[in-house]
Amino acid sequence: MYRQLNYLIETESEVAINLMYLSFNITQEHHITDIKQKAIVIKNIIDNINLGYKTLILNGAHEHRGIEPLMVAILNLIAIPNDKIKLVLSIPTDNLILTKYNLQIIPSASANMFNFYGKIKEQNILWKDIPLLSHFIVLANNTTIERAEIIKSILDIEKSKVRASFGATFRNSLSDSQLEYWKKIMHPYPMPLTIDKEYFSDYHDINSPSYTLYQSLVNVVLESLLPTNPYTDLSEKSYKPFAWRQMPLWFAPAGQVDVVRKLGFDTFDDFFNGHKYNLETNIQLYKLKLLQTIKNFAQKYPSLDDIKILRNSIWNRIDDNEKHLAKIIENNPYYLQA
Repeated sequence: MYRQLNYLIETESEVAINLMYLSFNITQEHHITDIKQKAIVIKNIIDNINLGYKTLILNGAHEHRGIEPLMVAILNLIAIPNDKIKLVLSIPTDNLILTKYNLQIIPSASANMFNFYGKIKEQNILWKDIPLLSHFIVLANNTTIERAEIIKSILDIEKSKVRASFGATFRNSLSDSQLEYWKKIMHPYPMPLTIDKEYFSDYHDINSPSYTLYQSLVNVVLESLLPTNPYTDLSEKSYKPFAWRQMPLWFAPAGQVDVVRKLGFDTFDDFFNGHKYNLETNIQLYKLKLLQTIKNFAQKYPSLDDIKILRNSIWNRIDDNEKHLAKIIENNPYYLQA
């Protein structure tokens, strides 16, 4: 089942196109993956919009630097004056074509991607009453070798304190040979690893509210980009621990924790040795230091009662992070609200 994402928002003075959503729609509806062909489809959509004196916003802020080639391809096709176009990214670019335009950089662009935070607010959860089931939660519904390796390593050292998911996205569309491949890699752990669902039939269903995901104190975030990546860019995964009232650890590009701090969040450095693992650009050293951080935390707070007491003692800090996230989302432009 596929749910179309709303890619077009129009105001009295602007027309904003979310390129990630539109690109996904084109792939699903027209089975087009080639960038130049997608650009032609998008050019035709823009031609059918009555822009008049309005500014066209091409919002690529949800797709890291991978969206830049599509942006360039679109700009090469459309006949709109440069001063009537605004580009939006989440990280700076040195692309000479893109820098000719009015360019806005919004590091917090993914803070409410797919409206995950809005869906949570609708639940009216009594967060302090949520019973904790484990120390750690680690989520990776999409399959990659790096995610498989880090999840297995975390389970190997602290299995009794970890709830994990791996490979649930499109589980029902995996071939038998693909499933067997991942079963061998994940051995001796099940494939797929699941917490609340056996599979997700809609890619964006992974962002739907699920009470069971909130019942761990520490969220080990497996970001979209690896520790070896030369730049940092926060996906919605980095904001979920704050929305879910959790303490975050990261498997992410080196320096990403600094970016989170600069956004104003409490990263609980006093409990995680300042996240020094996140200074490593060597992926093996990064993993070893992250695993040691996890082990140290589990040794200091060995029981569920220990982490319940800890959560109560730092609840104001946890709650302040959620309030800060709400302000960031509120202050983002209208075309990033969902």
